[in-house]
Amino acid sequence: MMVSMMIPMAQYLGKSGEVMVTNVSHHGASRRFMERLGKDLRRTTDLSYVQLPGFTSDTTLTLTTMTAAGGSETVVYTFHHATDEVSRAVNGGAKEVVLQDIVALYYKFYDSSGVQTTLKDDIKMVETSMVFEEDIVNVQATQTMNSTKVVLRNRAVN
Repeated sequence: MMVSMMIPMAQYLGKSGEVMVTNVSHHGASRRFMERLGKDLRRTTDLSYVQLPGFTSDTTLTLTTMTAAGGSETVVYTFHHATDEVSRAVNGGAKEVVLQDIVALYYKFYDSSGVQTTLKDDIKMVETSMVFEEDIVNVQATQTMNSTKVVLRNRAVN
């Protein structure tokens, strides 16, 4: 009797342990992504955003950022729906995958008063939301993570 009870318990603990490892992995990866994106956003002097119609479409955020030397560079973040990845490329160089296992990526834009806007010239803050989805031992796990509003310090607004 004791052995028969231990097997389901071991299976349960195995599943929950795998879910916990996956959540820790997603938290770490998303934190690193948010930190890197936040640094780029704070250095941003201009931006453009393209989201194709549809919930699961590719998304591109192009930033013109200031360098330490006083120059500028173009940083492009792209969510690739087909591969569930987010890549980052600088000045048209090689794309580096910075986030995986993501099924949606959204940006919300705010003016200097904190009011949500769609007008490019008014954007002073950016908030990012991402949705992770993974099949873990035949259980579908979905998690949404949101960033705080990041202020575009170097961007002049009208």
